[in-house]
Amino acid sequence: MPSFSQHSHQAEHNQELLTLLAKQDLCKKFSDWYVTISFYSSVHYVEGIINKIGKFYVKDETIYEKNSESIKHSYGVNSEHQARKLLMKDNIKIFAKIYNAHQTLYEMSRTARYKCHHPEGHNYINVEKCLNDVNNEFIRITKQ
Repeated sequence: MPSFSQHSHQAEHNQELLTLLAKQDLCKKFSDWYVTISFYSSVHYVEGIINKIGKFYVKDETIYEKNSESIKHSYGVNSEHQARKLLMKDNIKIFAKIYNAHQTLYEMSRTARYKCHHPEGHNYINVEKCLNDVNNEFIRITKQ
């Protein structure tokens, strides 16, 4: 599984592409990809936090895990996205400032990927705010 630094690097790498799209004024034309890349940046920031902290509460038990892949079995789910969501909810004191932003990016990326909405259907300004919220909290939590 990727390390903290690998998750951090991948999130930053994804954000470089977002910056490039913005500089070329392509956010609207490719808003489906803009949303999807933003969501996966958020995933890597959240996974970085999980990796850094490594101690969580799941169903009133303490577990020591470093990624959503290993947490899936604790929740009895097959999806890392579902495990991540449940972990964030169970540990809301840690994830309070990013839970809603991450879930918004998740929902928007699903809409973009599976419902084939027209590019004008995605609010990329809201996407930027959500990702900035996750990024800022990632920095705050992981620099402690």
